[in-house]
Amino acid sequence: MNITRSSDGDYRAIEPSEIYKYQKLSGQIYQNALANKMQELGYAVEWTKQKNGNYTFEIKGSEKLVEQFSKRSQSISSQIQAREQELGHKMSQEEKQVFKNEIRVAKEKQDLDKLQESWQSQVLDNNIDMPTRDQSPVINTNIDQLSDINNRAIDRVEKFEAVLDKHDIYLESLREVQGNYKLDDVIADVAMNQRLEAI
Repeated sequence: MNITRSSDGDYRAIEPSEIYKYQKLSGQIYQNALANKMQELGYAVEWTKQKNGNYTFEIKGSEKLVEQFSKRSQSISSQIQAREQELGHKMSQEEKQVFKNEIRVAKEKQDLDKLQESWQSQVLDNNIDMPTRDQSPVINTNIDQLSDINNRAIDRVEKFEAVLDKHDIYLESLREVQGNYKLDDVIADVAMNQRLEAI
């Protein structure tokens, strides 16, 4: 339901424009926080750029796992290709989203223990090696390097925006740090940047 409870206890409708405005930033914050934790645990990560400009990652050595457990994505891609052949043209992102919603199958409630048994069996049956913790925990505290990253982010934002918005700078910075710094460190360094005193 499009409803939330305010601090005064009243129930009100959610106004989602700010959520949509910062959707890319929210996604990049999530990816960076998750990658940062993976690296703290000692897993190496590999990043790829998405169509929307954000970066996402996989744990290094997880390729076979991803392939084995991405059947839904593979099925959707195949169905999209088939529909595009029927239509005789490529679908827009909006058309693809509508199509995905049309073919989505409702998820059934399943027993978690049985699911885990099934996953483990699939890993064993297909001789899939699990990713290993093959590096020392990565916790980057080099503030000079972070400042350089943030300055490059400011440069990129200035090329396209007449008025600087810190949220745009956070997004550009997080795309480059790729999980090597925590969000709080990025925000703190941006706040101290003399180029942004007027914001």
